[in-house]
Amino acid sequence: MIDAEEHKHNGFLTPILISDIYDCRFMYMWRSMHQHHEVQNNIIQQVRGLVNRSTKGDSTSELHRQATRELESAVSAWHSSFCRLIKFQRDFIRSLHGWFKLTLIPVDNDNVNGNRDSSDVYVFCDEWKLALDRVPDTVASEAIKSFINVVHVIYVKQSEELKIKKRTETASKELEKKASSVRNIEKKFYQSYSMVGIGLPDAGPDNGQALDARDPLAEKK
Repeated sequence: MIDAEEHKHNGFLTPILISDIYDCRFMYMWRSMHQHHEVQNNIIQQVRGLVNRSTKGDSTSELHRQATRELESAVSAWHSSFCRLIKFQRDFIRSLHGWFKLTLIPVDNDNVNGNRDSSDVYVFCDEWKLALDRVPDTVASEAIKSFINVVHVIYVKQSEELKIKKRTETASKELEKKASSVRNIEKKFYQSYSMVGIGLPDAGPDNGQALDARDPLAEKK
């Protein structure tokens, strides 16, 4: 008698439970998923714009490297959230499926309509569980991980490019500094020869050879 009353009570609560699930948890879940998908779509459109834009061979900057690092972190967080979402969804539906399986077992034939409603709910939950089990989440997870690896390789290459760029800029500044020093010495050297009345190297072959032998700029050049 108690079991029958409990079964009737559960049969009465089943529609309320389903209504609460749809109104609360599912509504929040789908709203959150929609918001995240909108953000992901905006990011994809921005990336497509960068790819399709005609580049002029601009070198990588520190901002580019930081953006790549942030992208790697964002995709890693996306992968982690995706795995948690699939796990929590499966855990939730399995728990709900188990609860329905324990509480919706008919005790007698007094409440035929209630049993029919309970059976429909259980079939719906069972189909939902099977659909979640068939979701190819492993393929999607591996694809996201591959994307993370690609972004990480790009980040490493950008870091190497920036190091080479810094070394190149340092060498260029050093070269310009030495070239400026040579020009100053050259200017002072030829001015001193002009002041004492000695001819320049293009004055004649003999005079040019004598001047080149004494020219301290020959080795620097």
